[in-house]
Amino acid sequence: MYIPNLKWSAESVLEAVDESELVLVLESQYLGVWFGDYTVAVYDLTQPEAQGYVEFQVSSKEVYIVQLEIEEYVETLNGEIPEEDLTGGRTYVIL
Repeated sequence: MYIPNLKWSAESVLEAVDESELVLVLESQYLGVWFGDYTVAVYDLTQPEAQGYVEFQVSSKEVYIVQLEIEEYVETLNGEIPEEDLTGGRTYVIL
């Protein structure tokens, strides 16, 4: 998979997904990671690691529902990074 303007190393990606239950790469740019609890992290791989990420809560611990919630969240980004959504690790709650 080609990710344009990739700012992350392969080692950084592996560290982010280590011991996760679910990993999604969406729109060739966003990395969704779920560790099996009620929190999901979504990273923009075209931004430096310390920027361009958000954590939010999910309503279930069922992998199918978590996957749908991550996909729905990324769809709202419309391929662009709204400054209020993926900047500096702000936390949002989606229930």
